[in-house]
Amino acid sequence: MYRFEAGTPNIAGVLAFNTVIDWMKAINWQQAENYAFTLRDYTENQLAKLRKTSFVR
Repeated sequence: MYRFEAGTPNIAGVLAFNTVIDWMKAINWQQAENYAFTLRDYTENQLAKLRKTSFVR
């Protein structure tokens, strides 16, 4: 029976982290920020249609 030793490196975690770094390098951050603001504005407009909804900025 095989057992992991204490301190076995997290190989899958390292590979996943490397993939995330590559993905982050490929993102157009200005476009992502604009999309986030558009999504926020849409959400606020939809929620504002509900009664007794207010926003604090």
